[in-house]
This record gives sequence, structure tokens and C-alpha cells, in this order.
Amino acid sequence: MKNESLHIGIVGAGPSGCYIADALGRKIPGSRIDIFDRLPTPFGLVRGGVAPDHQGTKNIARQFERTLGKDGVRFLGNVNIGSNLSYEELKSAYDILVITTGAMEDRRLGIPGESLDAVYGSGQFVAWYNGIPGGQNLAPMLDGKSVAIIGNGNVALDIARLLGKTPAELESSDLCAHARTAFEAARIEDIWVIGR
Repeated sequence: MKNESLHIGIVGAGPSGCYIADALGRKIPGSRIDIFDRLPTPFGLVRGGVAPDHQGTKNIARQFERTLGKDGVRFLGNVNIGSNLSYEELKSAYDILVITTGAMEDRRLGIPGESLDAVYGSGQFVAWYNGIPGGQNLAPMLDGKSVAIIGNGNVALDIARLLGKTPAELESSDLCAHARTAFEAARIEDIWVIGR
């Protein structure tokens, strides 16, 4: 049974938002789905958080493109909830409202020295090398011989791997031009990955 009048709003066009749009579209045929994102492009972490040399992982975007191409599904980018639209406006405009914004800020470690120059959060650094709006102005200092990365999860290992690659090894990646220039100019000899 179709529900032509059910209007669904989703805040966040990353993997969670796209998956929930697909699931709700299947579960509630005939519904209208609007997906909002603060960025001008969809797919969130798939586009801006996955390492530029992991093209296979980024292929999930094809599935998300199919979801966004379905009748009744709209993507609305460059919309900041709180300044362009309020939460109350969204709540009153939709029958179902789903918030899928993820972690938007780096977590502080609470250790001495973390506010010094040349200390960056991984989210900030990844936004820089992936060219996410607001992140491209970071200009990290990569002129030293050693880099220390605190943490040994996927993102930490992605950063270590990218910093250790040669220009030739970065050729098949979609690394932003400004990051490629900085990586090629870096003279890093030691990369320390520090886990607890």
C-alpha cells in the first residue's frame, strides 16, 4: 500500500543518511524523502573521510547515487541546520525526521601540548587532504623529519600510509591538489603510530 502523503526529512547525506533513505523508501513506498547536508555534495565520509587511495571502498557511492536518483528522493546541499533552517522548522515540515550527522568535531585528548602548533585532530587533517569545505585552509606543517600519530585505528593508519607514500604511489588516488603538493614537498623519514 502506497502512502503518497508521507514526507520524510533526513539531516545528513553520509552513509547513514543514504542507507536510511533507501530503507525507508523501500519500507514506505510512495513517500517523499528530502536529504539535507551542510556540504554541497552528498555521501559524507565516503567522499570526505575515506582515504584518497581507497578507491574500492568509495565505490559504495554508486549505491547511494541510485538511492538519490529514485523518484521522490531529493538531495538538498549547502543547508546548515540551525542557521538556514531550524530544527523546529524541520520537525513541523516532516512526518518523520531522522538526524544522521555523525561526529563533527575531533575529540580532545586532555594531554599537555595538544594545543601547540603542528598538532592536529585527525578529522581536521582528513578534511584538509580530502578538500572538505572549511578544511582546505589547514596548511599543516609537514616540514619536519618525524611525525607522531596518536591512535592506531583505521584513520590513523590511513594518515600514516598516505604520509609514507611516494608521489608515484599517490598518482592513482584522488588526493586534493593542495595536499598532494604538501605531501610531495614533505621530507618525513619517521612515522610513529602510538597506541595505548
